[in-house]
Amino acid sequence: MAVQGMALAIEAKRRWPNIKLVEAHPKVLYYSMTSRKYAWPSNMKEWLAQEAALSLDQLASTEHEWDALLSAWAAHQGSNGIWQKDLRRLSPAAVEPAGPVSYWWPD
Repeated sequence: MAVQGMALAIEAKRRWPNIKLVEAHPKVLYYSMTSRKYAWPSNMKEWLAQEAALSLDQLASTEHEWDALLSAWAAHQGSNGIWQKDLRRLSPAAVEPAGPVSYWWPD
């Protein structure tokens, strides 16, 4: 997973030099925001619908789709200045072979 993700990021940056790269960990983000263990599906769809102002029919039907949607929502929140905290900037020694990466986090 880590190798393929990095390979994709490097290739995306090569093809589209102005692309903004974003890191996300949906299971960690969900726990941080809810203090609940990630247990698909429980009430995770309802929680995300409320947080992201989406209707339930717009939400993913599988765990992997839900992870992707939560990750995309986090990227949206940071890219639009709603979330100001970029965890990546708190770790100056990190290696970024594909170029700058943001890891947006709620305040």
